[in-house]
Amino acid sequence: MYAENAYARCASPAFDIFIELGKHMGIKFIALIQRESTVDPRMLSQRSFFASFRLFRENGQECGVARYLTDGFREVGDLLKGVAGVPNEQLQDSFLGYEMGEEVRITFTVDNEEIVSKLGFNSKAA
Repeated sequence: MYAENAYARCASPAFDIFIELGKHMGIKFIALIQRESTVDPRMLSQRSFFASFRLFRENGQECGVARYLTDGFREVGDLLKGVAGVPNEQLQDSFLGYEMGEEVRITFTVDNEEIVSKLGFNSKAA
C-alpha cells in the first residue's frame, strides 16, 4: 500500500535538511460491524443472524447507509480482505467480539476513493 520511504539528504552551509520522499497519504476508514438477529414471524422459535456493516471516514462522516449481509462476519471479512486489503489477523482478532454481540471496529487505510464504492457504499456521501 505504501511506497518504501526514501530519504534524500541535502547539504546546506548552516545545517542539513532531510526530505522524506516516496511516502504518500492514504485515506483512513473505520468499519463498524455488529451481529444482529431477526425472528421470522412464521417461525417464532427460529432466529436468523446477519451482519450490520457501516463505513465511516476518520472524521466521523458516514459513507452512505448501512449494509446488512446475511452471511455475517465471513462476508464482511471477505469484502474487507479482498477489496480493502485488511490483513486476516486483524479480522481474526475482531471475530470473537462480533460473536459476543459487540460492535467491532476495524480501521484500515486505502489509497483511493474507489474502494468505498467497491465495498458497496456511496463515495459521494463520504
